[in-house]
Amino acid sequence: MVNIHSAAESAVKAYSAAIALGANYSYPLPKLASHVSTFFMPNYTSYSLGEINLSPNQSVVASDFESIYSEWRSNGQPGTVIQIIHHKIQPVSNSSAICWLKYHIDPQNGLPEWEWTNVYGFCRTEEKFTNGLYGGWEFAVEDNEHLQYASHVH
Repeated sequence: MVNIHSAAESAVKAYSAAIALGANYSYPLPKLASHVSTFFMPNYTSYSLGEINLSPNQSVVASDFESIYSEWRSNGQPGTVIQIIHHKIQPVSNSSAICWLKYHIDPQNGLPEWEWTNVYGFCRTEEKFTNGLYGGWEFAVEDNEHLQYASHVH
């Protein structure tokens, strides 16, 4: 059995690599969205500024991701040159951990660079996901992402 910290660390590193692919605009966005969606558990729930968004399956996650990245790549928007530059993992039990992921964006529209931190709930599974990991994101708190975006993009 994989311990929770190792499973979460592997997920963070692989997810970081997937997010970094967004900087390559020649990489097909539907393929990127599909890959990113493999990190999310069924019924993944995101919380942001009092709003709750339930994604019942990976196809919904992929569709939402593709929609956001399409918008961010549109004219006048910041683009998707985004990296996860720091993380912290705090195990909660043998099967769950809280993960803080710090993002950095290098806008392609002339805006200054900025950063934000999202908090993710990682759930370890006994079986491997299709991406080879033992677990995925069960939930996220994204207040900081949305507040930072709103303060930089008018």
